[in-house]
Amino acid sequence: GRVIPCDFIGVMKSQQPVYLRGEVVNNHDELMSNFFAQPDALAYGKTPEQLKKENVSEHLIPHKIFTGNRPSLSILLPTLDAYRIGQLLAIYEHRV
Repeated sequence: GRVIPCDFIGVMKSQQPVYLRGEVVNNHDELMSNFFAQPDALAYGKTPEQLKKENVSEHLIPHKIFTGNRPSLSILLPTLDAYRIGQLLAIYEHRV
């Protein structure tokens, strides 16, 4: 198959911060952790050896293996407002 680049767009300041009682991190912190982890995963992939070191069950290993070397672009915005959306539109207009 063909490799299709992936774009990740993150926002530093949440418009709807949610803090759950008793939780160490809020939902936005978890989303941002995933925002930074996904491009790394696409770049480096996962091998069976890495999964064994992470103590993944043997029957799950075939389902968690994936190749790396997949291009991605990460865009981190300070806030999400009309100005930033205009910037995103301009970026995508000039890329095509």
